[in-house]
Amino acid sequence: MLSGINTDVEHGGKMYHVQTEDGGQQNPVIVTHLFAGGAILSSKKVSYADVIQAGPNPEVVREMMKAQHQGMIKSLTTGQFGGGATPSAAAPEAPPVPPVPPRPTMPRGRRTLDEVIDEQLASRRGKPS
Repeated sequence: MLSGINTDVEHGGKMYHVQTEDGGQQNPVIVTHLFAGGAILSSKKVSYADVIQAGPNPEVVREMMKAQHQGMIKSLTTGQFGGGATPSAAAPEAPPVPPVPPRPTMPRGRRTLDEVIDEQLASRRGKPS
C-alpha cells in the first residue's frame, strides 16, 4: 500500500481538499475524494487489479494515483462542479418567515360565536327537545 496524496486547493474564494489513497494489493483500487467543509463533493474509484496481475508495480500505481489526483483538481478548477462547487447535500437557505400577526381580541362584553353556541347548547341540555 502506497502512502496517500493530499492537496488543499483554493478556488472561487473557497478552500477544498483533494485526497487520493491506495487500497493496497488486497484491495487494488485508487480512491480520490474532493472535500469542502468536511463534506465529500465528489469521489472517483479506479481498480488497478489488471496492473498487478503480473506482480506488484508500485511505480505504475504511484503514477496512476498522481494522474487521478491531478484530474480531480483540474475538474474542480475548470468548473466541472458548476460555478463553485458546493456540497450536494447542502440545501439553499430558506427566506425568513414573516412574524405571525397577533390574533384579534374581542371587545370587552362581546362574545365569540363559539361562546354563544356553547352557551346555547348548555342551556338546551337541561330541556327536552
